[in-house]
Amino acid sequence: MHRFAEALFQQLLRAFPPERAYARVDFERAPMPTLVAHFLVQTLQRRFELEMEQLRTVRSPWFDYDHPAVQEAYGRLAEALREHARIPQAEWERTLRQAVHRVTSYLVHPTGTLIAFVFNDEEGPLPAHIVYRRLGYFAAYPYLRAAVEAYFERKGAVDITRTRFAELLHRVDQQMTSDYNADQWLTLLEPLLRMTGRRTPDGLEVPVEVLQPFFEEKGAAAIAARLEALVREGVEHVDEATLHRLIASEAKQKAAGPEPPPAPGPAGTAGAKEPAPGDEEVVPLWKRFMPAPEGTPAPGAGPPPGTPDPEAVPLWMRFRTNLDAGGADLTAIEKAILGEDAHLERERFINHLFSGSAEAYEQVLRRLYAAPTWTQASQIIARDVFKAHQVNIYSPPAIAFTNAVEARYRGGERD
Repeated sequence: MHRFAEALFQQLLRAFPPERAYARVDFERAPMPTLVAHFLVQTLQRRFELEMEQLRTVRSPWFDYDHPAVQEAYGRLAEALREHARIPQAEWERTLRQAVHRVTSYLVHPTGTLIAFVFNDEEGPLPAHIVYRRLGYFAAYPYLRAAVEAYFERKGAVDITRTRFAELLHRVDQQMTSDYNADQWLTLLEPLLRMTGRRTPDGLEVPVEVLQPFFEEKGAAAIAARLEALVREGVEHVDEATLHRLIASEAKQKAAGPEPPPAPGPAGTAGAKEPAPGDEEVVPLWKRFMPAPEGTPAPGAGPPPGTPDPEAVPLWMRFRTNLDAGGADLTAIEKAILGEDAHLERERFINHLFSGSAEAYEQVLRRLYAAPTWTQASQIIARDVFKAHQVNIYSPPAIAFTNAVEARYRGGERD
């Protein structure tokens, strides 16, 4: 991993030589990886915050800093500084190397990297705002941040210890992938594949040495062992198709193993480990939006006993099958999908779930309008909202949007 990160750093240094300062706009140029660019932008944002804190300390009683004219000028200064932030020439090489190594480490060892980066050498608990800020340097695997946010929200906590933080991340990371099939693993691996893969005539190839520790950290020991065997055989890279077959083969062997299936856990979750006292359940909400193995229901996606079958075509849908969603009015589609007051939430949904794009919002609503079942609708939400716009699915707007769409299928007809 270190060798790969250093090789990538040298490649980027040739494309972005330390001959000048670099601003946000420079990070958008190829071949800068998106995840490294994100880390660099967060670095600039933190420097801006520190600069503003220093400016606030120069106040003296000789000037009325609270006067509206001074406050207005101060606001314009802050806006200009943020817009023209740049990494100095003298700091560029060091900063770029740190970004590349940190991001690469995170893609392979996400939990271990987050623990080290968030807590560094600090002793004692950290407040939530510091934890959030440091988590923000990493854009991939957003479910880890969602788990931490859920912890603070559900516990009403204001800080967290290093031990509790580590326990939470390790548990969530392993629970998240405990029943993954090959397609789900490849989806999760996408950021790592893009970062470390190399293009060949046969497709994308990935270093086996990078994949093995990725699976080990998530408790997928059998897959990691197969990859280790490839290393011993002298295999350095595998393509996506080979990796998919390897994972699928292991999953099939696991399913056909001699051991009996684990007894159902609480609430019908087969094999679920009962949480220790005080533990919070953080997996089911986002797992509802992960594709399930073919022929099996997604964990947590089924309705509770006694509720209508969400896969039955709702009554309102039976009478709308001949309508053309492409020509329907947006307000009417919102009402059908999200309820009577959907138009009041439009701006919030667009800003928080669709990166500010009204066009993307409307396109997704029209796709949802044509989806006859909750399974299809949830796949649209997962792919075209949460994944496409890197949405925190534990955020209030995400929960409100999902619940409104789901009510369309569970609640029967809509006028």
